Amino acid sequence: MKYLRLRSVLAALTCLFLFGSGPVLAGRSSESVFILGYDGSAWYPYIARMEGERLGSWRKIEMVANPVEVSYQAASRTVFYKDDSGDLLAFDLANESRRLVAYCGPHERPTHSQLRAHAGGLALVELVEGKSRETTIALLDSRDLFPTQKVGCNKPAGQRPVRQSSAQFHPLATERFIYYAHVSCRSICDPIVQDVWRFDRVIGRAEQLTQLNATSYLHSLDEQTGRGYISSNRHGYYHLARIDLETGSLVWLTKGQVTDGHPSIARNGDLYFIRRDASGSRLMRLPVNESEPFSVELPSDIRKLRYLEVSANE
Repeated sequence: MKYLRLRSVLAALTCLFLFGSGPVLAGRSSESVFILGYDGSAWYPYIARMEGERLGSWRKIEMVANPVEVSYQAASRTVFYKDDSGDLLAFDLANESRRLVAYCGPHERPTHSQLRAHAGGLALVELVEGKSRETTIALLDSRDLFPTQKVGCNKPAGQRPVRQSSAQFHPLATERFIYYAHVSCRSICDPIVQDVWRFDRVIGRAEQLTQLNATSYLHSLDEQTGRGYISSNRHGYYHLARIDLETGSLVWLTKGQVTDGHPSIARNGDLYFIRRDASGSRLMRLPVNESEPFSVELPSDIRKLRYLEVSANE
C-alpha cells in the first residue's frame, strides 16, 4: 500500500513538473495591458496583468504624471517616457526608481516625439531641426540606455536605419524589421497620405505595405500568423483592419461613426483598442472570431484614455 501511495505521489509530481499548474503556466505566457488615463487632474499610466480571459487589478503609476510620450517594456517592468522638459526617462516598477536615459540625439538639444519599447530596447522618432516635417527613426539598444559612466553627446547614440524624405512616425521594431508610418503627401492632400512601411534590417531595404490614400499606421503585430493591425481613416472615420504582411490584403474589423486607434493584439487573438465617439473614450476588446467589440471595465477614476499597448511579460 505504501508503494502504491509513493507511486501516486511521484506521478502527481511528474505531471506538475512536466505540465505545471495553471497559475504557473499563465505567468510564463502572461501579458500586460498598458494605458494612459486621465483622472481629472493629470495623465497617469495604468497597468493590468491578463489573468486568463480577464484583466487583473489595475495599478496606477502615480510617480509618472503627465508624460508627453510613453511606452512600456513589460519584460523589464520599465515605463519609458518623455517629460515636459524634453528629458527621456525610465521608471522601474520593481523598485520604484527613476533614471535618465543616456540618449544623445543628432542636435544639441535632442528633440524626439513618439516612443516604442521592445524586447531589445527602444525605438523613437527624432524631429529633424525640431520639426515634424522631417524625421528619423532611431533604435536604442537596452545595453546602452544606462551607461555606468558619464558619456558626452559628441555623436548621436543608437542606430538610424530609417530616414526617408519627409516624415516617419509610429515606429515598431522587431528583431528583423522596423515598421513605421511614412508621410508621402501633407500640404496638398486631404486627408494627409500616410502609409505603412517596413524596413528590413538584414538586407537594408524598405517596402510599402499599404496604399490606402489615407492616414494609416500599424500599432501591433502577430508574428506567428504574419499579420499586423492598423488604424486608418480610409472610410472617413478611423477604423481598424488586419493586414497580411506578405500580401498586403486587408480585413476591416470595425466600423461606424467612431475613432478607433491603438489596435493591440493579445496572444490569444483578442484585439484591444481605444474607441472615441461623442460619449468620450473607452477601452474596447474584440474577442477572436467575433465581430462585435465590448467595453472593458476601467478604474473608476479614469475619465479619458490616450494610449494603449499590450505586451508580453517575459
